[in-house]
Amino acid sequence: MMGQQTLAVFIPLKTLDRAKGRLRSALRPEERRGLVRHMFLHVVSAVRRAAVPTRVFVLAGDAAGVRLAERAGAVPLAEWGMWRLEWTDSGDLPPLIFPPERVETPLNRVLSDALAWAEEMGWQRALVLPADLPYLSPAEVEALWQRSRAMPLPHLVIAPDRQERGTNAFLSAPPTALPPLFGQGSFLRHVAWARMLGLHVQVVRSPGLAVDVDEVQDWEGMRRGGPIREYVEEWL
Repeated sequence: MMGQQTLAVFIPLKTLDRAKGRLRSALRPEERRGLVRHMFLHVVSAVRRAAVPTRVFVLAGDAAGVRLAERAGAVPLAEWGMWRLEWTDSGDLPPLIFPPERVETPLNRVLSDALAWAEEMGWQRALVLPADLPYLSPAEVEALWQRSRAMPLPHLVIAPDRQERGTNAFLSAPPTALPPLFGQGSFLRHVAWARMLGLHVQVVRSPGLAVDVDEVQDWEGMRRGGPIREYVEEWL
């Protein structure tokens, strides 16, 4: 059983060749791949530098994602067949294999499997973070952890995007307290379902958790902003 005082962190990473398709009018394919790699490495680094006992897992969509996860010092989990998961090496944990039981989006299905596996392995808390948070800071990861530790079970700590439509942090305790419901309008959907199921809910709003990069206007904002511009110029 895993240590009960450790936070399991899951970061989904799409197939790099298909990532950020909505930016195709602004960036060439190789530029989109570079942006995705850079943001992903930043997110993993922020989590690992936080004063939080974590184990970081990457739900990798292809072999390139597995290699990138390993480069970042995270544990890669590969998606196979019907969005089942299993370890890419022998490791010290058993295979993560669950047949999908509900009709869901592929992302929610694979996250449901991962959260169920985390709970089975003894984790009391699990955090889902997107791979495109270019300003996520270790302090914000610490804030999520501290909020969770101060709350009674079961609970949800959630951070919305800046439009308060999407979900940019999803910390559930226990891990299966709430099924992941990512997709358009997921923030209000997660909060509504959590309340309906009787969970304690806390919303965390902070700049590093609010800013993601999904649309061309997000990318243009990155290019115009002061520190944002410096961040972009690191890899362009």
